[in-house]
Amino acid sequence: MAIRGQSVQVGPWTGGVNYAVPAEDLQPNELFSMENMRVGVGGEVFKRGGIATYNSSAISGTPTVTGLVEHRFSASSSRGYVIAGAKIYEDNLSASFTDRTSSMTITAGDDNTFAFANFRGDLYATNGVAGDTLLRITAAGNNAAAADVDSRFTTAKTIEVFDNRLWWGNLSSGVDRVWRSDLADATAYGANAFFQVGEDVTALKKIGNALSIHTTESIHLAIPTGNAALPYKLVQRANAGSVGERCIANVQIPGSGEVVIYVREDGIYQFNGDAAQKISWKLDGERYWESLNKARLHKSFVVKYPKKNELWFWVPNGTDQTTMNQAIIYDYVRQIWYGPFTGVTRNCGAIINDEPHFGGHSSGRVFTHESSTLSDNSGSATSGIDAFLETSSPTPMGTDVMLRWLFLRTSFDVLGNYDVLVTFTSPGIVGESATINMLGGFDAIETAFEIAASSISSDASLASSDTDLGGYDPTIKVRYSNGSSEEDFRIRRASAVYKPLGRVRKSGAGIT
Repeated sequence: MAIRGQSVQVGPWTGGVNYAVPAEDLQPNELFSMENMRVGVGGEVFKRGGIATYNSSAISGTPTVTGLVEHRFSASSSRGYVIAGAKIYEDNLSASFTDRTSSMTITAGDDNTFAFANFRGDLYATNGVAGDTLLRITAAGNNAAAADVDSRFTTAKTIEVFDNRLWWGNLSSGVDRVWRSDLADATAYGANAFFQVGEDVTALKKIGNALSIHTTESIHLAIPTGNAALPYKLVQRANAGSVGERCIANVQIPGSGEVVIYVREDGIYQFNGDAAQKISWKLDGERYWESLNKARLHKSFVVKYPKKNELWFWVPNGTDQTTMNQAIIYDYVRQIWYGPFTGVTRNCGAIINDEPHFGGHSSGRVFTHESSTLSDNSGSATSGIDAFLETSSPTPMGTDVMLRWLFLRTSFDVLGNYDVLVTFTSPGIVGESATINMLGGFDAIETAFEIAASSISSDASLASSDTDLGGYDPTIKVRYSNGSSEEDFRIRRASAVYKPLGRVRKSGAGIT
């Protein structure tokens, strides 16, 4: 029977998640909240990939992993490297670890995290810890050796390759100094081949034809001059730099070119070589950024995931949280936010075999994220991914017009024979829940499918399901959730049908 009514649609969610604005003031293409889900290229929302253990057994002593990198020595030779406890291990990219520490000194410690650089095929690594070795590995199968820096310094917190030179920052010889090697030679350093910026150097990152030198209060650029006697000039370009050496990345953004994106205590910023601007305003407020432990943001880190145009910023959520316990995701092409990805604690990360891998706290393990299995494996147990999304709360006729809600039509991809919980709420409606099946009316192959009778669903067929609504209120918000293992769901959009009752004066707030 036809129902006469009007409808309001939320989704596709091409605007990502917006934690800064109340649900009633969000755009229909924005999400109020979400967890362990990402926004697809069409604005659909679906579960993130699963997590699996990378190394089959934990490293002896279950140390915290403090360094992780895939290094390319040449076009035909690549290896992974894992630093855990007091050891550096070579990985043949199939989770076979070989100790390459030799006589090098590495001090175990959860905060003794490493920065890496590839200079002309050689791997360089540093953690900034006094007494530890500046590391260098020159070929696959070789043990680590001490990097030769001409006795200019013994420690460095940050490292970068720019203009065919190796650059080191925040040094034992001066926390505000940046040393550069000779051209094409990382073992030779001129007597005056350094800059002194007057503040503690926090990060180095190349951008275009310059090197950006970050402190918490400024960004300087080292710009080539073409003069052999004075090869670079130093100019200050912005007043807001990165808080740490690992929470910074450079990416290419359509229409903007190359930019550097990095974490500060008040949010995440973008530097285009001329000016810095905040890009994380949708994360502001008590629903997200205010809940982070600002005192630990200097240990946050970012991994760039080129396959999906994503930056994964691992941050400490909880005012007393000391470890990085979730990742908030930035799609740098579409310039939207989604996540966070929760439920795990990580200490470092890298792209290995084209997929994100992360080192665990006190586990002696590396974990493969975005696994094809939709479950989380912590090394001892497997659980489902607890995922949800919450839509905006549209007021289709304004907050002064009372509506009678009739039903909700959800459009989704047909992915399997399992249920998703749908909950709808508003200030004037008690939260009610129902389930929708992700088969979308198609027969399950294992139990109900009949040859020549049942319809066949193609991959990711679009289907719809209706859920009865009830109650009276000018607005409504919908939540979709599923926490089961190996059960994906992908929501495209939702339309809520209502009948307007006119402008009715309410006697008070809440349920009437």
